Amino acid sequence: MALAVVMAARKLRHYFLAHTIVENVKSTIFTDKNKWTIFVDGSSNPQGSGAGIILENGEGVLIEVSLELAFHTTNNQAEYKAFLAGLRLAEDMEAEEIKIFTDSQLVASQISESTKQKMIGSQNI
Repeated sequence: MALAVVMAARKLRHYFLAHTIVENVKSTIFTDKNKWTIFVDGSSNPQGSGAGIILENGEGVLIEVSLELAFHTTNNQAEYKAFLAGLRLAEDMEAEEIKIFTDSQLVASQISESTKQKMIGSQNI
């Protein structure tokens, strides 16, 4: 990766010298560093179980984690473990706002329903 950047910089040197580069910088108040997008996936087969998590914030910070689960699980259990691990990582990163994407219809529908119930319950108080 570093070699590719060096080679590209060498080939484009004349372009960079001939053109002014303007970089717009957001104020720290408006940065998206505490807004995270999380992609989770879990899988299980007779050889083992695992989970994959990708976290990305608005500033382009990317964290990729893969977990080998040391116990037998079903696919749905592995999906839940991935989901929970993603939430824990977001908490460790002090995320204030998150969006989570999963390919598990079961996890997505149950979390969505749980969130709706909490919202309805808090409105009745």
